Amino acid sequence: MNFSLDDLMPSQRRLLAKLCGTDAPATAIGCEISELSDAEVITAQTMFPLGLIEVVDGWRGTHWLMLTVVAQRMMIEGLTE
Repeated sequence: MNFSLDDLMPSQRRLLAKLCGTDAPATAIGCEISELSDAEVITAQTMFPLGLIEVVDGWRGTHWLMLTVVAQRMMIEGLTE
């Protein structure tokens, strides 16, 4: 699937930005799922089928949402292709 940030809903773009934080997309750490609002979790569920985020098991039983390589590339390339 080939799409850009412009193709995403505003809530999806906000979640990508939150997962990226202040880091460069390629080094973004993501966000612990327990730190997300209910609305952000619902938004995340719409992004799994797009291949933009993944759940990663963390230390001491935590679960993290992280950008996939596809999302990292999308964030680096910007809003348009």
